[in-house]
Amino acid sequence: MPATLNRASVTSLDTGRDDFPNEVDDYKTLVVKFIPAEVVAFYQLFAAIVIEANKAGSLTGSWFNGLLWAVFLTGVVATPGYLMLLYGLTRRKFVQLLMATIAFVLWAASLGEIQNLGWDYPTIGAQVALGIFTLIAPAVDLAAVKARGG
Repeated sequence: MPATLNRASVTSLDTGRDDFPNEVDDYKTLVVKFIPAEVVAFYQLFAAIVIEANKAGSLTGSWFNGLLWAVFLTGVVATPGYLMLLYGLTRRKFVQLLMATIAFVLWAASLGEIQNLGWDYPTIGAQVALGIFTLIAPAVDLAAVKARGG
């Protein structure tokens, strides 16, 4: 049976292969790895489209808020949805699904676009929270694995 690689195998040290990168990721890269790439791409593209349409005067205030909420909430729902449907995670991996969803919310907040939804917070606060989350998320995930006996 051929060897398979799971999503967590990201360096040559993990895989035993020389064709994988061996660099340490920065904190934003680590957080984005929790979130499916399709969700990241969707959010960045459609949030930018909605914001630019608003700047151009193509959207009224209520349409702008509604569409931006729709993009944000789609990202929140799509994060665990993609992990379950496309990457095979099950509800047994609830902690990992929850961590990925929290990562998406913090990442989106750190970009500052959801401030347009009326959330009054300093972007730097979201960025600091994102950094702290990146430090504790692996420990929480590891604790959940150990609690299941893994």
